[in-house]
Amino acid sequence: MAWAIFWLIGWPEYYRQYPFRFMLIFDAVVFVLLWSVVYWLLKTTPRKYRTSLSLWLAFYITIPLFLYDYLYCGVYLDYGFSFISEFWFLSIYYVIPWIICPITAIWLNRYDGQAIFSEKKCGSAYNKSFNPDGTNNAPPS
Repeated sequence: MAWAIFWLIGWPEYYRQYPFRFMLIFDAVVFVLLWSVVYWLLKTTPRKYRTSLSLWLAFYITIPLFLYDYLYCGVYLDYGFSFISEFWFLSIYYVIPWIICPITAIWLNRYDGQAIFSEKKCGSAYNKSFNPDGTNNAPPS
């Protein structure tokens, strides 16, 4: 479904009718949208499943996209495997998900739910040196 929508947006020349600058901006917007969806999916997934889901997402985003693009650009439009460089604005998404999905999962697993100033990060001396009313209780130095 997503590939069909992108195919229609790229009609009639599968994005080659757009200027280079437009395609850079388009790819940046697609990147932000893609990362937002990946972030939301991983954030709402239990921690123990995030890494495996991130790899599954990368596979699901890249492999079908590559196959569809190869069939359309490589076979139907007769570019062969040179479509990878000719349609760079598409082929970068054969790599990007393999980078952003696992990194996002690792990042969420590491920092999700942690307070900025936790006892684990700052040590118990930090928490004991201040009273609840904000006055300093630390010994004089």
